[in-house]
Amino acid sequence: MRHKRGVFQMALGLMLLAAAGGLLARNRAEDRRAGEASDRALRAVNQVIASTAVHGKKNGIGEEMPEAEIDGQCYIGRLTIPRLKLELPILSEWSDDRLKLAPCRYSGTAAGEDLVLLAHNYRTHFGPIRRLKPGDLVHFADMNGTVFAYQVTATAVLEPAALEEVTAGIHDLTLVTCTYGGQSRLVVYCAQTAI
Repeated sequence: MRHKRGVFQMALGLMLLAAAGGLLARNRAEDRRAGEASDRALRAVNQVIASTAVHGKKNGIGEEMPEAEIDGQCYIGRLTIPRLKLELPILSEWSDDRLKLAPCRYSGTAAGEDLVLLAHNYRTHFGPIRRLKPGDLVHFADMNGTVFAYQVTATAVLEPAALEEVTAGIHDLTLVTCTYGGQSRLVVYCAQTAI
């Protein structure tokens, strides 16, 4: 009887290891696809920003964020985090499907000083933001070429349902992603600073 139980436990252990390996492979493939989609969109976003900046268009205070449609998706700009060597296009609206392409705006505007951006914790998206520290710089360029500069002021780990703390409009820029395992939210708060 002991022998059968040992064989059963070993078989169960091997099945669980195989399932974990399959899940890891699926997550890595999804991360790679997300990175490729972001890179393609970023090239197009950078072209739009460069062409509008050349023409001198500026975003007025209080104006809704300018958008550009690229491959059927609306983008509002580019997020750059120099310390992490991270540059990402930002989609205008969030959905589960859009989060698999690029970071998304959850709410607010850059000019309104209440912009909240969401992304998966893919290594190619917001996974690296866990390494940010107070004082680190973050830049957001809108589709008209207006650049908003920020400094990280604080980080926090919140419960998934703690949306009020994220969207209260207290912070000029808020970056949000899941912790590994998706049990909590990692939040980076930023304040606008001079360029």
